[in-house]
Amino acid sequence: MPIKKTPVDELVVFGYDLKQRRVYLGTPVNCLSADSQIGEISPESAEMFSRVLDRMEDEFSRKPIEVHLSTFGGCVYSALKIIDRLESSTCQIKIIASGPIMSAGFIIFSAGDIRQCLPHTRFMCHAAKTEEISGSTTDIKMESTELDWISNTFAKILSKNTRMPLDFWKSLLRSSRDVFMSAEEVKELGLVDQVLEPKKRGNLRKGPRYKTLNGVTDESLIQKTVDEIFKRMDLPTLSHVTLNKPIMEPVDHNVIVDEDPVPEKYDSAFNEKRLDRSDITAKHISQIIDNDKDKNISWSKCSSKN
Repeated sequence: MPIKKTPVDELVVFGYDLKQRRVYLGTPVNCLSADSQIGEISPESAEMFSRVLDRMEDEFSRKPIEVHLSTFGGCVYSALKIIDRLESSTCQIKIIASGPIMSAGFIIFSAGDIRQCLPHTRFMCHAAKTEEISGSTTDIKMESTELDWISNTFAKILSKNTRMPLDFWKSLLRSSRDVFMSAEEVKELGLVDQVLEPKKRGNLRKGPRYKTLNGVTDESLIQKTVDEIFKRMDLPTLSHVTLNKPIMEPVDHNVIVDEDPVPEKYDSAFNEKRLDRSDITAKHISQIIDNDKDKNISWSKCSSKN
C-alpha cells in the first residue's frame, strides 16, 4: 500500500523519518542555518536530533531507532549532547555509518547500542581543537584546561564503548596528527560490531553491464586509448595493458528488479496536501516535531570544533 505523504514525511528531506524511525545525522540541514557545513555536527543538528528522539520515544518507547551517521565532525559540545541523549534513550539505538566518520562523529558512533558500517567507511580521530588561543595568561590556561577536559572525556567514552584501554585512547586523542582507520581496523579495536557486506548484484547487472565487461574487445584500440590518456597527463604510458578476466558476479535471487509501472494512486497520494519544499523552514520543522505553532528555533554558535 502506498504511504500517504504528510508534512511529517517532508522531514525526510532534512534527515528525519519519523514514520520509519530513522534519523540521518551529520547531513546538511540548510533549513536551519545557512552557515552549516556539509556533514557538520552543530548545535542546530544536535537540538533537532534531541527533539526527534523525544517525539519517537513519546510514540513508542520500546521500538528501536536507526541513526544513519556520516560526518566530518563539528562542535564538541554538540557531540557530547548527542551522546548524552543517545545514552538516556529508552529505545535501542542502531547507528549505521557510511562515508566519513571523523572527529566528533568518531565519538558519537561509539555510543550506539548496535554499531554497523559499510565497507568503505573511513574513520578518523584526533585531538580536540579550538580557535587560535589568545589573550591573557589566565585565559590561555583556562582554554588549555578545557581542551584537556574534552580530550579526557572523549577518551573515557571511547574506553567504555570499545575493548581498548583508557591510555590507548588518551594517546591517540593527544596526538597532533589525524589518525585515519579502515572499517576492519576499528572493528578490531571494538568500535564496530558489524561491517555490512554489499548485496550480491549479479542478477541486477546482467545485460548491458555484463556485455560491456565481458564482451569481445579490440585490445589495440584500448591500448591506443590508454596511451592517449597517459600522454595527456605527461606520464610514461604502460607498455601493455592486460584486461581483467571475465567474471560471473554472485547472485542473490531475493534482489530483483520490479519493472511494473508505479500505480497512479501512488502519485496522487504523495502529491496530496504536500508542502512546497522551498517553504519548509526551521519554524515548520519545529512545529511538526513539537506541535507548537508559536515556537521558533534559535541557537548560539559553538566555537569549539573536533
